[in-house]
Amino acid sequence: MFIYLWHRKTKGTSYVYNSFFRPYVAKPEGEIDHTLLELRVKAGDIAILYWQKAVSFGQTWFFEIVQYASSHSASRPKSDKVSIDKEK
Repeated sequence: MFIYLWHRKTKGTSYVYNSFFRPYVAKPEGEIDHTLLELRVKAGDIAILYWQKAVSFGQTWFFEIVQYASSHSASRPKSDKVSIDKEK
């Protein structure tokens, strides 16, 4: 039986599928296609949602780093420049 189904010259799998499984799959084929289309749309919507959240998180993170860097550079004393000028 295994060799009959496996070997391509006998085409056992095609016969078994067309004789036994295809009638059961063909009946709700339209419903299956519709459900797959709905799932594809939902998956696309979820992917877009997560992409938007990731971009928003990345922007927030970037601006926090820029703000942190600017606040630390602004609070740095400028005495180094003054002392260099005095040495000259």
